[in-house]
Order: sequence, then C-alpha cells, then structure tokens
Amino acid sequence: MQKMDTEENTFIHLKGLVWSATEKDIKTFLHDCNVKTVVLTTNERGKPSGDAFVHVDSEADVDKAMAHNKEHLRERFVIVEEIYEAQYRRGIKGAVQPNQMKLKTYSDSHLRLSNLPLISSELDIQTFLKDCKIIEVRILKTKAGKPNGEAVVEFESDEDLIRGMICNNSSLRGRFISVDKVEKCELEPMEETERKVPKVNPDDIEKKVSNTNPEIEAGKTGTFYIKLRGLPWKATEDEIAEFLDDCDIVGNVVIINNEAGKPSGDAVLQLLNNIDLERALKYDRKYLLDRCVIVEETDKDNYNKHIRKLDKPDTEENTFIRLKGLVWSATE
Repeated sequence: MQKMDTEENTFIHLKGLVWSATEKDIKTFLHDCNVKTVVLTTNERGKPSGDAFVHVDSEADVDKAMAHNKEHLRERFVIVEEIYEAQYRRGIKGAVQPNQMKLKTYSDSHLRLSNLPLISSELDIQTFLKDCKIIEVRILKTKAGKPNGEAVVEFESDEDLIRGMICNNSSLRGRFISVDKVEKCELEPMEETERKVPKVNPDDIEKKVSNTNPEIEAGKTGTFYIKLRGLPWKATEDEIAEFLDDCDIVGNVVIINNEAGKPSGDAVLQLLNNIDLERALKYDRKYLLDRCVIVEETDKDNYNKHIRKLDKPDTEENTFIRLKGLVWSATE
C-alpha cells in the first residue's frame, strides 16, 4: 500500500496475541514506546481476534515497537507490523476501545450455551445440564428460522446457575460447549422461538446418554472437510476448535499421529456447510500458539482414513510390532 504524503507513520499492527490480552498487557509489551491508543479487535461473534492496532507518539516509537517483533507476550510470540494511517483506521472501524466500553450487567438466572450441534434438542440440553433445575430453554435461531447453535437457559436458583457454569467446555454430541453469562439487555429483544422444557423421565436421559453416538448423529449434517498442517505438537482438540471459533465443527477434531504414536502437527475435521468451509479457509497462515497453521480443503476419503485409525475394536489385541530397516539377509 502506498503511503499518502499527509499520512502519519506512527501506527503498528500486532498479530497473534493471546485472546485474553488487555490494553495494559500491550502497553507492558511495548514498555519502551509512548503509546497513545490501543484498539483490541474482535471477530464476527464478538470474541477477541488476537489482533490489536496501536497508535504511538512518533516514528521513533514505531522503530522501538518493531524491535519487539516475534517477542513473547505470555505463551505466544507476537508479530509486529508497521502500517499507515489508512490501514489503521480501516482496522479499527467498528471496534470498541476500552475507554468506550459500558459496564455490563448480567442476568443472575440465565446462561448462554454456544457451539451446540444444530440438531440439539431441549432433551439434549436437559441431559447436558442434568444436575441443574431448569425453568426454560430458548433455542436461538437465524433469520431463516434455523437453529444457530446457541441456546439461552433459565435456572431456578443461584446454585443451579453455578452448576451450569461448571459445565463450560464439557462435551455434547462430540462438541465442546461454551457456557457464558448473559447480559440483561440481551434477554428482552430476543426474537427467537421460546420453548418450554418438556418433563423428562430421568431413565430416558440415562438411556439417551448411553445410546447416542455423537459422531454418527452429528455427521449427518455436513460433507465439507479441512486439513490443518503445521500445528504445535502440544495443541489440543479444544485449542484447535477455539482457533476456528466461528466455524461449526461436526464431531471431533482428529489429531493425526505419526508412526511413533505422537502428534504429527496435522489434523483433519468435518465442517457443517460451505459457509463454514469459507470461514475456516480464512484462517490459513494464521497463528495458533507459536506456529503458523496451513488450512486447506481435503476430501471425505482422507478424513475417513484417519478416523478409521482411531477406531480400534475393543476385541482387538495390541500385541503387535513392526520392525523397519532390517538387513536383507535377516532371518526369523
């Protein structure tokens, strides 16, 4: 991009930040720079994007900031890029700066469940929150009237609300479910259909839990697949799912192991539809922890090949080994 003569050269772009990074963290990271403004951006779902735009006092401060390129802020190293004013203004468009944020007030009886499989029912949610007494479930929908993967649940008491919060990051039909507080201002304008929770026999819940195969049931909804390469070896399924946080993943993330049984840095997963595929491909060459991840489309055969490797029958013995590199004259 060409720099206009009237543009200031006092702006930088930080990439690969930990999602919990604050304005104070960034000022500490740029401790030798005179920082005027920090803007932390969010994605379409309102969650931190891992990027920030910073306005510093002078071009000398830009040079100092550039010296911090690829230094670590907590467990991740940060990419520092020099940008021009036009890029800065485009990057912060619509972002909320810390001093503009209003104090949020949360409901003391409601929680939001996110990342739900689109086929989730009220019974699924009742089963997921089986230790809680629930008054009502609202399954949230898109403008087209289809479930959007979220639900708002009203609880009978503070104790039930706390039990619900404990379910955060627990699994439902092979998906990790986020459980968050709900702002009071969000409850009134909800236009989604409200549904009363049916009375459920506890025996039915136990039967449903024991008979449900998450991968088979959830797998009916999509035929789009991606492969991720260059992942950190210590990356977990949960971290990979969070990396693709605005994508609907069907079933589990399959981390591919090498012949030694250790993570190879690759993973495959199934997505719900072509929209999620397009979203996922936008993460190509973005950073997870300290690694630049390659995201590419793959096919069902490649996905199933790795799924089958995970599915060892219960009756199969694990008493075999393979030897490689033997001399040709080796005998039994």
